[in-house]
Amino acid sequence: MFKIPSSNKMEMTFDQAKSTMTNWGSGDLLKGMELMLATWNDFATGKLDDVFEDDYDFYDAYEYECNAYNVVYETFAPLFK
Repeated sequence: MFKIPSSNKMEMTFDQAKSTMTNWGSGDLLKGMELMLATWNDFATGKLDDVFEDDYDFYDAYEYECNAYNVVYETFAPLFK
């Protein structure tokens, strides 16, 4: 889950989140989730330092995707307990 700053948090239904992540994954929900996590990992390890100055820049750029990721993650998490 992403720790989204309050200024970037948004309400989103599961259907909206699923659609966002599915589009992000070119029609594949799981691929979209993995791609969003990989994008964060690239940022966190410094591979995107030339693009984003700090976390706020990252969340400004990926606001919808991060919120969508969290909604899908929260919805599916109970299935894996």
